[in-house]
Amino acid sequence: MGVADYVPLPVEHAIDMDEANKLVVGDVVCFQAKLTNPDGAYGTWSSSASGVLQVDPKSGAAVARDSGTVTVYYEIPGVLKTYREVIVEAPSRTAAMAQSSPVRSGKETKVLLTTRERGTNLIGACSPTQIEAVAKLQPEKSVSCHLSFTSDTIDFSANDVFKTHTGFDSSIGLYTCSITLQPMTDQQTRVLSVSMTNLLVKADLVGTVFTGEQVGTRLPIEPGLYSDQAELLLSNLHPSAEFTVYGPPTVLSNMEVVSTSPSVTVHEKEVHQGFPSYTKYTVNAVDLHSAVSASVSLSSSSGQSLVIPVTFIHVADANVAKQAAPPAGSLEDGHSFHSFINSYQMMFCTLFALLAGTAIVIIVLHSLLSPKEQSYHPAFIQRTPPPVNGQDSPVSNSFNRITPRFSPNSSYRSQLYSPDYKS
Repeated sequence: MGVADYVPLPVEHAIDMDEANKLVVGDVVCFQAKLTNPDGAYGTWSSSASGVLQVDPKSGAAVARDSGTVTVYYEIPGVLKTYREVIVEAPSRTAAMAQSSPVRSGKETKVLLTTRERGTNLIGACSPTQIEAVAKLQPEKSVSCHLSFTSDTIDFSANDVFKTHTGFDSSIGLYTCSITLQPMTDQQTRVLSVSMTNLLVKADLVGTVFTGEQVGTRLPIEPGLYSDQAELLLSNLHPSAEFTVYGPPTVLSNMEVVSTSPSVTVHEKEVHQGFPSYTKYTVNAVDLHSAVSASVSLSSSSGQSLVIPVTFIHVADANVAKQAAPPAGSLEDGHSFHSFINSYQMMFCTLFALLAGTAIVIIVLHSLLSPKEQSYHPAFIQRTPPPVNGQDSPVSNSFNRITPRFSPNSSYRSQLYSPDYKS
């Protein structure tokens, strides 16, 4: 009925998580339990909230997906069932780490990501079985790689030219972001070649609004070789041409330039080591008559290459060529003359339109404002002047004289009508 003596026994958690009391979103934890059934078989694992902590039922490997409090259960059917409460917090800081190696086309660049301020995201010692289970849980679905340019002058997004792939490296306990530069258009290559910009990489969370601090890393960009001339045109009037190649100084200094035809020679003219770094070359035609087609090939030790085609034109008459391609001054004079002719024609058309409009207005006003004559019906027109004092008298107008009555005794002459000429 009473207690005579007692022995204190220290008791620990049956579920071990390497003395980590709290987790953050993105952590990968390997739970351990040394309890087995009489046959030596291990039990099964489960979580009270898989959206917060996703646990592999066989191995006990888990991934922290969201912040919250969750209970982890370990059960041996018919023997025991134990549990442990785990708190998952939102990370206060994410970081991206990488070497200062440039990002270039055809080469994969890796950046290490973490959601912890210190240490790695791998909690506990994981067995090979748990490592395999971690790969199946795909913890990289909770962490993303955010890319941006450090310069605001770039008019396109970094995701348009860079391809990313996020993974988790169990050997170091960090997330990895693999960055690859995709094939770009000439415009995108030119913008990245002549702009002073770097690639900024940050770690972000998927499906969660992250309000903490993001420590990013900057990587230089090598978009490849870019030439200001896509094709060179040579003729007997202009047997030489120039082109400029933009690129990193290290690439330009170790670049090999070769002509595919003995009829074309290439010489280095100018080298600029500042920003933007470029090299100017001069291409000369040695023999235009024997040349059919050629190209200038540029290649670097890093694997970047550029090919510029060279086209030949044979002109028989130099005067014809000059007429076909006049100099800049004559082009400007011809342009001015044509501009004058066009403006003169426009002035003439405008003046003609004004005159035509004025004539129409005058005709309309004259028809509206001019006095109209009174019109009478033919039945009311008086042909014979009225008699004066009861007798017939001729009117003053000789053309309206009264024709005398016809008499058989009168002669034919008296019957004729004629005006009263005063001769």
